[in-house]
Amino acid sequence: MYNKMIRARYVAAILFSVLICLPFHTIARTNGTVAPTPAARLSQEPAPLVPPFKMDPSVALGRTNPASLAASNVTPGRRRGLDRTALRSPGRFSLMKSRIALAQVTATAGSASTGSGDINEVEPNNQVAQNVFMPTNISGQMIFSGDQDFYAFPVLSGEQINIEAFASRIPGSLLIADIGLFDSAGNLITESAGDGVNDPLIQFVAPADGIMAAGITDTQGFGGRNFVYLLSVDGGVDVNEIEPNNRTPQALPPSAATVFAQSNSSSDTDLYSFNGTQGQTVIVDVDATIFGSTLVSSLTLTDATTGVQYFTCDHNDGDDPMFNILLPTTGAYVIGVTPIDGSPGGFYRMNVSFVPGDASPVITSVTHVKAKVISVTGTGLNTSSIVEVDGRQVATTVVQKGQLNAKARAKPGAVITVADLPDLRRSNPFIVQ
Repeated sequence: MYNKMIRARYVAAILFSVLICLPFHTIARTNGTVAPTPAARLSQEPAPLVPPFKMDPSVALGRTNPASLAASNVTPGRRRGLDRTALRSPGRFSLMKSRIALAQVTATAGSASTGSGDINEVEPNNQVAQNVFMPTNISGQMIFSGDQDFYAFPVLSGEQINIEAFASRIPGSLLIADIGLFDSAGNLITESAGDGVNDPLIQFVAPADGIMAAGITDTQGFGGRNFVYLLSVDGGVDVNEIEPNNRTPQALPPSAATVFAQSNSSSDTDLYSFNGTQGQTVIVDVDATIFGSTLVSSLTLTDATTGVQYFTCDHNDGDDPMFNILLPTTGAYVIGVTPIDGSPGGFYRMNVSFVPGDASPVITSVTHVKAKVISVTGTGLNTSSIVEVDGRQVATTVVQKGQLNAKARAKPGAVITVADLPDLRRSNPFIVQ
């Protein structure tokens, strides 16, 4: 009996030693990453993402300056050299002959009226692309070795598409990003890879209306908890801010644009003008805190002719402001970016884009029902609609299709808008008389 107990303990000790040693042996052979089995890959949950990431100071330069794509230090544990996949052509997407399925085949121009803003990736998205809308910043990670993430989005003919990866510029990230742009059939159009210091960037003009997709992976197929990234996808040409623009607005291009700017102090308001068309939806998105800037700001939209402020917002896209609105007239508009909450200012990028407003709600009239109740009528008003007074959401009830009652005291000159859930696609602004 005693000998049997000794033998049992001896066998148990050997098995325990094997179990302890095997993982470290595996990690040592795979450069710190463990490739799960196919079944484990399907069930493995990504580590929680906590945007905004801490960013390399170079990000403040904006991508109009090539130096902004370069990190201050080489990606930890990775080296630059001629044997790097990132320095060979074709890249990993080409080498792996990656093809994807686009789930967003029924997307229309109207469904792109709000932009996705700052979001997290949703797994699984390694074979069927996750649906997003420009402009958007997606926080994600390569969960396992060989992982690839894909994002599908609608584009308009002639629009410049900008896909920018932040990986080497995120201190602590082990990812060296390889990004690709795919057409509606899932075929690779073009590819760009980082090298451990420089992050990749793709800029491509869409040949027609339709669906395209962005893909991201590691240049050598590595993955794991610390292989995190931020993927920025937006439309339009790149523009630098031209100071001074605190009194006379800087004129923006007639099409979509991304402005790279600096708010120099807590009292520095930056103004930008554009010409819009009635029935068009404009999307304005300021990104600052998501990139590690100290700027906390508010956004305003004003009629350049009458001086009426149609909308104002802050803090509704993480800690950054973003809004969309159906333009009520054809003419000039002014966008204002102003620091708030004691913000000392800081760098930011602002995307201004235009899409057809076909699917947006439309307000045709506003009347007072009681002292603190207004009736809003129009088209596209339903159970998912919320009335806003001067940009502030108020309690809303549906009277019937096309008619809403809102609990609000709306004085003459107040601006009424309606936003439809879930994406807050917004109506034209209506001025209370």
